[in-house]
Amino acid sequence: MADWLSIALYQLVKVQAVHLSSRADREAVFLILEKTSSRDERTSSVNLETMDLITRENLNWFTDNEDLFPRLCRSLETVLASGFHIHSSQVDEILLRLRSQAESQTGREATPKQELYQHYWKPWIKLCTNLVIARRGEIQEQTMVVLERTLSLEACEQALRSTDWKDLFSTLLVPFMKSEMDSDNQEEILYFGRIKLRGVMVLSRTFLLQYTRIYDSVNREDFLEMWKAILSAMEYVSSTNVKDANDYIPESVKNMVLVLAASKILIPQNSRLWNETQSSVSTWFPDVGELISSVKASSAR
Repeated sequence: MADWLSIALYQLVKVQAVHLSSRADREAVFLILEKTSSRDERTSSVNLETMDLITRENLNWFTDNEDLFPRLCRSLETVLASGFHIHSSQVDEILLRLRSQAESQTGREATPKQELYQHYWKPWIKLCTNLVIARRGEIQEQTMVVLERTLSLEACEQALRSTDWKDLFSTLLVPFMKSEMDSDNQEEILYFGRIKLRGVMVLSRTFLLQYTRIYDSVNREDFLEMWKAILSAMEYVSSTNVKDANDYIPESVKNMVLVLAASKILIPQNSRLWNETQSSVSTWFPDVGELISSVKASSAR
């Protein structure tokens, strides 16, 4: 039987949501959801129904309370990370509704640009990456698909400034690529490895879409640190026993190197970036190291 407090909360949100008008009321809702979700499967299921209700009928809670949206994302993560069985289709719908809220805020002139990322897009993307780590099977797969599509959305492109993209790579995408699954099940670990291999493709594609904005807007040291972190994440995934990793990852690195070279960013005159890149990839991906040497030779002609 579900926890009585969770059932009462569901009924309250269903019938009296309009009267939960203060920030304190809504904070209390999230607190109850977080405190009760790990108790048993039925309670977790009721809490997910409450979250479904909030995201389906009460997203207006967050329109003028932007700092409540990250709170909602954290609470949802707690509910979904409980480990109990959850229908992946319901998770997918909730994630898409939350993304829709971030998109709608992007279209509002009243929302300052600097708040869009911190209060809406970053919490949502963090929720997705953490779900991929915490959950299993179909939820991992579907969440990864939603995240992949989101990073190429026009609304996301418009909302994020170049410094936001740099932060996204450094604090969310790269750490996700280096994360480990808390499991002793080898099948689950291998499956997660395949998910992360897909993540490599997302990381590479997103970088190729955004690198010029980032390079033109941040200082060279910050760009270098971000670039080194991306290469390190690629190396980390390639060192796992994931099928096809030794084919896909060097190819992704090669594409990024060629694009940076063609853009005159990765050139011998840019000595620090050049030397760090050559040193890194020559150790991890010898073929790419040879490619960089050939780029240097052609640029000297």
